[in-house]
Amino acid sequence: MWPFRAPSGAFLVLSLLAGAGYLQAAEGVPVYSNLSTYTEGNWPPDGFQAFSQFCDPIGDDVTLGGTERDVTQFKIALSSTGPVAIDRLDVWFYKNDGPDWTGIIRAPGTELWSASKSQIEVNGRTTVTFDAPNITVPDSFIWIAYARSADGTASPAGLATYDPPTIGGSADGFWDHNIGSSEDADGKWYWQDFAPDGVVANFGAEIIAVPEPASILLLAMGGAAVIRTRRSRLAHKPRTGQL
Repeated sequence: MWPFRAPSGAFLVLSLLAGAGYLQAAEGVPVYSNLSTYTEGNWPPDGFQAFSQFCDPIGDDVTLGGTERDVTQFKIALSSTGPVAIDRLDVWFYKNDGPDWTGIIRAPGTELWSASKSQIEVNGRTTVTFDAPNITVPDSFIWIAYARSADGTASPAGLATYDPPTIGGSADGFWDHNIGSSEDADGKWYWQDFAPDGVVANFGAEIIAVPEPASILLLAMGGAAVIRTRRSRLAHKPRTGQL
């Protein structure tokens, strides 16, 4: 029979963490969400910014809550005034390390991740979910969305407006990448708002993340060190009360 070996400190700590629910690699936890606070207004009409308004990629800056930073899922909220078929929807994550926008906020710069979905049916408020392969993101970044084409101009689809966030935060505006088909397209990023209506320009989204592997390992190593220290102290503790 093989001799029994007690589990190592790191393995024991990982097991305890898993049992306590800290290792949530499968489902993750929300680190940004505003999907419970839908807004309505005259601008944008019906509470959403139509993709056909500028024919440009548009999106939002977000600041994450919690400590998890490996994104596994990105949910984006669309809306429409009737049934619409979107041929293709693209999304991107960018670092906010682009050109400085009038000394207030930095534009999208380094691309972190992109994905696309095809043949999306939108009828009123509709949430579209993208799976992400554990994309490590900073505390603040910018997400962008772009519909390649939408069926029907009478019932357009667009990004639904939600505010305030219940997890994390967001500045009260949105980014527009001016690359549309108009003669004024210059390829630059512009910071926009919904003046004069006053509706806060935040689009509906939810970001799900898990702890970075390095963070889990450090936590396990720290726990293992505590266990080793405790065992060492017990081993050297004088025994009393012996017969």
